[in-house]
Amino acid sequence: MTSAEALRLKEIAQQSATMKTLSCKFRQVQESPMLKTPEISTGNLQFLSSGTLVWKYETPKLFQLSLLEDRIVMTSDKGVK
Repeated sequence: MTSAEALRLKEIAQQSATMKTLSCKFRQVQESPMLKTPEISTGNLQFLSSGTLVWKYETPKLFQLSLLEDRIVMTSDKGVK
């Protein structure tokens, strides 16, 4: 890592220390020889300063993966695991 990259990384770490939340929309494309056409998934990702990460798929199927401080919770149309 160059000194410029190290400085930039330090700046990002300082700025993220005051960040309370971060969220974004995503689009994920899965390609495989087993699929006739690529499978496209969309959803939202949210990070909370408490350390919680929520990865929520909206299409093609509803699914949510929550990484909590002490456990992982998966929620789908079949219930919670």
